[in-house]
Amino acid sequence: MKRLRILLTLLFVALLLLPTALAAVDGDFEYQELDDGTVILTNYKGGEKDLAFPEELGGKTVSTLSTDAFSRCSELRSVTIPLSIVEIIENPFRPWDGSNPFLCCESLEAIHVSPDHPTLAEIDGVLFRKAEKQLLSYPAAKEGASYDVPQGIAAIEDEAFSGNDKLRSVSLPDSVLTVGRNPFYGCLHLLEITVAEGNPALSAVDGVLFRTEDRHLVSYPAGLKKADYAVPDGTVSIGERAFYQCDALESVVLPDSVTEIGEEAFNFCTSLKNLKMSDGVTKIGGSAFQHCESLGEATLPDGLEHIGEYAFSYCSSLKSIAIPSSATEIGEAAFAHNALLMSATLGDGATCVVQYMFYDCSALESVVLPDSVSVIGTRAFYSCRDMTDIALPKGLTTVEYEAFALCSALTDVELPNGLTAIGEGAFNRCGALSSLTIPDSVTEIGEDAFEKCSNLQLTVSRGSCAAQYAEENSIPFTYPDANDWLN
Repeated sequence: MKRLRILLTLLFVALLLLPTALAAVDGDFEYQELDDGTVILTNYKGGEKDLAFPEELGGKTVSTLSTDAFSRCSELRSVTIPLSIVEIIENPFRPWDGSNPFLCCESLEAIHVSPDHPTLAEIDGVLFRKAEKQLLSYPAAKEGASYDVPQGIAAIEDEAFSGNDKLRSVSLPDSVLTVGRNPFYGCLHLLEITVAEGNPALSAVDGVLFRTEDRHLVSYPAGLKKADYAVPDGTVSIGERAFYQCDALESVVLPDSVTEIGEEAFNFCTSLKNLKMSDGVTKIGGSAFQHCESLGEATLPDGLEHIGEYAFSYCSSLKSIAIPSSATEIGEAAFAHNALLMSATLGDGATCVVQYMFYDCSALESVVLPDSVSVIGTRAFYSCRDMTDIALPKGLTTVEYEAFALCSALTDVELPNGLTAIGEGAFNRCGALSSLTIPDSVTEIGEDAFEKCSNLQLTVSRGSCAAQYAEENSIPFTYPDANDWLN
């Protein structure tokens, strides 16, 4: 089984690397051929500071640019896009990078495009898509404390202004009707976003950008040094990365009208201590409060249904969490890497302790699980080193791979009747575990389930799966009826 797991892991990694592995190379450029005989430029590995993209690679016309081809070229100062490149597309393997092809090009000052280009345009070093009238990329190092988006532009793409630390204000005309995922993500000195009067789709309140129709908070300027912020009443949702890296914020109040908090909404709000979450919130997106290292308390509302993956991970001051019964969808690692988390309670709606849920929560001592939980997922309590005991739910059927591995203080565990499977390495390196009774219902025990449990003695039934496992792995064991003759 272990070999199979390793092989599957290697296969998965190989699949992730497949686009790069199959890419052709021409000098410092990687590319792939498209069905029409042209090629897409997928990666640049050179170190030029002022770069003109080639019109041909491998003797074939370069027609398309992948959005992440230059997204990590930190030395680039200027780029020139040739007439041949008529399309810019997202890398399907990295959709989170959005539409900005020069994301994280922190030294980029200007993007140059010929006036005769059929699909792209440049205005003062800023890249636009002509037909859709979209602002695609505002260079991260472009000079200027203020910027007025040109009249006639209809849309601003995801993270279009990402990483520009010179901007202090941005003004949107009444023609801009659409903005993507926080277009000002990483603009750490931005103080104000304004919207022209008469804009039917967008508005600004105290410098904060909103989408009017669905009452959606798009972007809170990261440069604002306010410690406290109350989201206006009537706001329904908080956008993806809306407050990303707003490190001055200490307190945020959400009105009852808010029902959804988007992915990474408060990620890296390192000073956030107090969060008053509205009773109306039903969904918290992935990584929404990740790296909120000052957040000592998070009260989750009773109507909450969805907690995304990594939602409260790396909240290094968080000491306790109570998950309401309404929360039936919880993503992996939702509370992982919280060094001070001491207690956790799952509501009656939970059916699974998802994989990596409390991974590396070294101070976790008290855990309350409802009987509705049937599965404890992969590495759910991995390296919870202060946990001495845990009451497992009566409905538990499966303990997955390394679920309790490295719980070095764990001494008291009672496996419920009805448990059928104990996964590979489930109690690996639980050195303090001295006794464990395995019920007859267990029909599967994975490899190394009790590896390096040097003090462990199992209690097993005669002829059971557990008895056979103990014999085969030289684990000390006894039978529950071993002393019946004394009676």
